[in-house]
Amino acid sequence: MRIRFMGLICHVDEEDVAVLMTAEDHIPLLRVPNRFRTGFDDNAAGTICFLLSDRTISFSLSSGTVNRTGLTGVPKLSELGATSVTLDANVALKDATDHTDGLEAFVVLPAGSYGVEDWYTVKGTIAISGSPVCVARTVIFDANASSTITVSGLASSLSLKPNAIITVTNLEAVPNSTSHFSTYGNLFDPPASITSPSLSLTMCPEGSDEYAIPTCSDDGGYLNIGVECSNSTYP
Repeated sequence: MRIRFMGLICHVDEEDVAVLMTAEDHIPLLRVPNRFRTGFDDNAAGTICFLLSDRTISFSLSSGTVNRTGLTGVPKLSELGATSVTLDANVALKDATDHTDGLEAFVVLPAGSYGVEDWYTVKGTIAISGSPVCVARTVIFDANASSTITVSGLASSLSLKPNAIITVTNLEAVPNSTSHFSTYGNLFDPPASITSPSLSLTMCPEGSDEYAIPTCSDDGGYLNIGVECSNSTYP
């Protein structure tokens, strides 16, 4: 099974969890092509989408070590102001129902490995001081599966084939010129001050304008993805 992550999502080391942040105009969605659902033909068209607001989802796969070495190129909150801080208790509890903390949803990870699928076309400065670097756009997580996978925590039941490729997004549904990267500060108690990455005019040789997102009816016709609302890691 592969999970693809795009948008305002933080991959937290201590809890092996991906946290979707609450931000204006961002819609947290799980996108599953029907061809990866049990009971559907491998050539089935269409996508089923689940709203992840206030939800903690997990998978019927073995827990264990999460290999994070493949996260090179994902901005680290420890480089952007999150020093000498304490994670909000709801991160450890994986509690997405507290509306006061700015934590929209949780994806609890099984044993597996992180990686990067694609990159932004333009470099960004992700450290408080430093040279522009290529920034990862789509983060992937691979977990071994040999039988049907049950996804728990959704509004309705979902069973996946072992080779399923699903996408978790927290993207803007309408254009918004405001950077929302600072909302990652709400991971901490008290909230931390996070410096947003800044775009440069330097092109990333690994970057591409092309990226794939299974379409949902809730998308609103606008799917913005930028460094200022991209994946992060902690620490």
